Amino acid sequence: MAASTSAPDPLADPSTTSSATTSGSSAGAPPRNLAVVPDHLRELAQAIRPTSLAGERTLPVLDALAPLFPNGALQRGSMIQVTGSGGTAVALAVAAGASRAGSWVGFVGAEVIGWAAAEQLGVDPRRSLVVTDVPVGSWANVTAALIDAVDVVVAAPTHGVRPADARRLAARARERGSVMIVVEPRVAWPVDADVALSATNSTWQGLERGHGRLIARRMTIESVGRRAAAQPRRVEVWIPAEDGSVSLVDAGAGAISLAQRRSASRTGSDHRSRPAV
Repeated sequence: MAASTSAPDPLADPSTTSSATTSGSSAGAPPRNLAVVPDHLRELAQAIRPTSLAGERTLPVLDALAPLFPNGALQRGSMIQVTGSGGTAVALAVAAGASRAGSWVGFVGAEVIGWAAAEQLGVDPRRSLVVTDVPVGSWANVTAALIDAVDVVVAAPTHGVRPADARRLAARARERGSVMIVVEPRVAWPVDADVALSATNSTWQGLERGHGRLIARRMTIESVGRRAAAQPRRVEVWIPAEDGSVSLVDAGAGAISLAQRRSASRTGSDHRSRPAV
């Protein structure tokens, strides 16, 4: 039975840790949690940058999400915007492919992420940095320092970001070859992204008449963007699937463009009788 989107989210962890603590790296444990010190992040960048995939023009994504991106990968220097119900889970899934491949991932404003669930999606906590409790006046500088330090930055601002700061961060990501993923559950991002992902039709499975447990979430993700990403595309996925991973609802079909879907609908194609992918 499908549960409503207001059900508790296993990906959200109501407990948070101090911004100045460092955690262990055992399975399910949260990643390194850093004090808000840009110089500290810049020093860290020197230590971990050699382990990144800086020689590549793209970063990998999970197979289920690859149809949403040009060439099936994240373009270095790009900005990804995520909106809709389940946006945090989508952002984690987008970052997971690069994390699995050895890239470091940084998080700003990710205090409520459940790290055991994030690890099942594919995010490696041993190569993740979390910066919490960032003062509003320091947010842009801290995020810029994190962009300098890691391959992928997931940012969930809780306040309005000035357009000038957003443009500066986008330019910084292009210069450094990092990917910035902006999650918009509370405030809108003031500039256009290279790829915009929208999560809709999010329903949890597993609750029966008010009891049971949430085991899987099905959602539709649409993508549209600029240049090579201008053609709208759409997939229907499990995030998470029953085993905690990310998978297509119909793993044998992949994504089709929205234009193809509308054309099929007009011509009476059998696309109407099977799940959207």
